[in-house]
Amino acid sequence: MEQQNKRSVIVGAFVFIALVIFVLGVMTLGGQKSLFNNGATINTVFKEVNGLTAGNNVWFAGVKVGTVQSINFEKDGRVKVEMNIEEDYLPIIKKDTKAKVGSDGFIGNKLVVLSGGTPSAPVVENGNTLATEEAVGMEQMMATLQENNQNLLSITSNFKTLSDQMVSGKGTVGKLLNDDQLFTDLQQSLLTIRAAAANAQSMVANVSDYTSKLTTKGSLANDLITDTVIFSRLRSTVREIDGLSNKANAIVQNLNEASTSIQNKLNDNSSPVGLLLNDQQTAAEIR
Repeated sequence: MEQQNKRSVIVGAFVFIALVIFVLGVMTLGGQKSLFNNGATINTVFKEVNGLTAGNNVWFAGVKVGTVQSINFEKDGRVKVEMNIEEDYLPIIKKDTKAKVGSDGFIGNKLVVLSGGTPSAPVVENGNTLATEEAVGMEQMMATLQENNQNLLSITSNFKTLSDQMVSGKGTVGKLLNDDQLFTDLQQSLLTIRAAAANAQSMVANVSDYTSKLTTKGSLANDLITDTVIFSRLRSTVREIDGLSNKANAIVQNLNEASTSIQNKLNDNSSPVGLLLNDQQTAAEIR
């Protein structure tokens, strides 16, 4: 009897230890708080949590840093989420870090995603409440997708209308594809543009040749630009020509004055020549 009691005690102890191990395993696999971890409890308040439940993970930069402890409604209808952050990760989470509801994959489990935080900001403490960022919900994603589908249909319809007009010869492109005369005119215009481009190329070649002569030593163009002696002589020649021009102007002016004086004397009856030319009686007496 005593032996049987000992055996029962041993079996009971093994069953208890197995249950403890099983509970610890379930808590660990389920993302629950470790019994050997002294973390901090922080809060955040969302308008909606999109299926987030207690036991879901808390991520920071893609790394699990804690778990969701509880989810409760506030008086204003918002949802308060209480999270436990593991002690090892507390130094990297700042008081200005923001929280939002995310998911592990497109249709995976919901989780709380922490992000941001100024490096110089103080570290989060037990009982602090973090600001939130409203994540894009499935309804918003579907609405955006539906709007994009409508836009795509509209674009497709426009392309169909454009192609129909092109086939029927409507519009500029349609006429170009169906009107032989328009195509011929366009081809002629292209030939004209090509000829103009060839002329421009020829002009560029001439300019390049002239530039080459300017830089070729011994050429007249280069000497005119670089030879200071020739340039000085040209300047002197220009000055001499300018002086001769001034003298010629003076001679012309003197001739004009002499011509005017002679003309005046010829018309003046007081002068012998004027009397001879203008007084017929005197002219007759002389004859």
